[in-house]
Amino acid sequence: MRSEAIKQAREERYRREEKESLEHKGDIAQIKRLWKYLSPRKGMIAWAVFLSILIALLAPVPMILVQYAIDNFIMEGLIGGVVLMAGLLLLTRLIHFAIERYTWVLIAEIGQYSMRDLRLDIFNHIQRQSLRFFDRNPVGRLITRITSDVNVLNELFAQGVVGIFQQVFSLVVIVAVLFWYNWYLALWAMTILPLVLLASWNFRNNVFYTYRLTRVRLSRMNTFFQENITGMRTVQANTREKPQAEIFDRLNDMHRDAHIKTVLQYAIFFPLIEIVFAVGVAIVLWKGGLQYIAAGDEMTAMGTAVTVGQLALFVQALERFFQPVKDLSEKYNVVQAAFAASERLFVLLDTPAAINDPETPVEVGPFSREIEFRDVWFAYNEGEWVLKGVSFIVKPGETVAIVGPTGSGKSTLMSLLCRFYDIQKGAILIDGVDIREMRQADLRAKIAIVLQDVFLFYGTVAENVRMGRTDITDEKIRSVCEETGFAPFVARLPKGYESGVKERGATLSTGQKQLLSFARALAYDPEILVLDEATANIDTESEQQLQRAVARLCAGRTSLVIAHRLSTIQRAHKILVIHRGYLAEEGTHGELLAKDGLYRRLYNLQYKEEAAG
Repeated sequence: MRSEAIKQAREERYRREEKESLEHKGDIAQIKRLWKYLSPRKGMIAWAVFLSILIALLAPVPMILVQYAIDNFIMEGLIGGVVLMAGLLLLTRLIHFAIERYTWVLIAEIGQYSMRDLRLDIFNHIQRQSLRFFDRNPVGRLITRITSDVNVLNELFAQGVVGIFQQVFSLVVIVAVLFWYNWYLALWAMTILPLVLLASWNFRNNVFYTYRLTRVRLSRMNTFFQENITGMRTVQANTREKPQAEIFDRLNDMHRDAHIKTVLQYAIFFPLIEIVFAVGVAIVLWKGGLQYIAAGDEMTAMGTAVTVGQLALFVQALERFFQPVKDLSEKYNVVQAAFAASERLFVLLDTPAAINDPETPVEVGPFSREIEFRDVWFAYNEGEWVLKGVSFIVKPGETVAIVGPTGSGKSTLMSLLCRFYDIQKGAILIDGVDIREMRQADLRAKIAIVLQDVFLFYGTVAENVRMGRTDITDEKIRSVCEETGFAPFVARLPKGYESGVKERGATLSTGQKQLLSFARALAYDPEILVLDEATANIDTESEQQLQRAVARLCAGRTSLVIAHRLSTIQRAHKILVIHRGYLAEEGTHGELLAKDGLYRRLYNLQYKEEAAG
């Protein structure tokens, strides 16, 4: 019963998301914002539009040459004129081919440059977001935005803007040519126009829903797939393979069904247009044939007399006429898909950063006084306080250990000090300056963080230690790796410090990743060191090397350490005991043991066996 209720809730959420996504059809404001990414290339667009006009003007030339050849040379039996027309026809086709291919490349460049700018804006905007933003937005959804949705807009940038103009102009040129040669036959040819408009209107209305639904379901499927791959260890550890496969199977079916509906609309529209085209040709042949047979001086004077060449021209022109109609119908889908994608992207870009630098930031110098938490209150969710009135001071050069039960708020203290989140009440000060008055870059430049869950980037060992800092030399990298005990492992690698590190450090053990993260912190030579359970997964032999490096790193620096090992606590100048969001106790190891309070109970549960060992 519970499983069925979960499935129903999931289906209801899917239906609600799809309804919201299908309600909006785009507006002028979106067009203006999209133009922002095209406007830097106005010159290229103008050139592409000019070439598109030239292509549209050249398109009827082969038809005209054929008509002229039939009426003036073939019907008269003049072989030389036929050869001349054939040569001109080939030359015209080659010129048209060259201009069209160049235009396609130019339009593709416009699209790619515009996409590059849009991706860069999205990437920079996401990087400015606080961790609260990432808590609420799945990684898979963000990946879909910057890849799939931007690629949809590329179709608009690369085809829609100039392509729509070219197709419309082509229609105008073809209609003008038809009326220029024979207005009477042209009027009869245009009798099928209401059928074309009706078919196109019906196609656009139906395909709008199915096409956008397909994009929504593809985005959802990509998001689920991305999250499942990212969390594969958790999936396998909890034997969730079958339930996850069932969910993906359902999402896959939904995407398939939506895509088939879209294909069905195309399968109806394009054959229908071909039938309408056949009707148009039949009308032209019928009326044109009658006019040709009954040709007389009166018809010639009225401009309704028809020649064999004109009949050939009209048949070719009608075929040319329907190609832009079909292309414009497809472009409509491109525009609608682009509106849907741009709407999602602009929602992302309009999400304000929760944490911003002040307009007039305080210029900070070297850390010299103290870190102070002053009556700090913080909640991830409104009203659910994680920290409640926490106050303490850390003097320069002190090592402060933070202990407490799981979920008490220890790691939150570290996140707040680095301003990954902003507090709701109170203040956090460094050298008497509220960190909210500093630039985030200036604040974080003072702090090096070593976490229990170390993240390594795809690259080399040296690159993961240096992290883009050009002032960290190869000699310094070797030095800090030796100090942390990471150098012996690097020496066994085929290329040493230039050996590759796979995504998330897949080729390294947990302990090795932590040793590398300590080397990274040492290389940065920070004024303030933050260790969040950083030695939790280090074996005893590695810890002996690491503790020496930590002692060297902490010497003369202010250090805040979420303590996991007893050796860390014993070395600390002060211990903070956090319990249920409050600062329960504060003092040295000996002082807190003497109090017979919470710390002593934690010590007896967690550290006493280690101390005896």
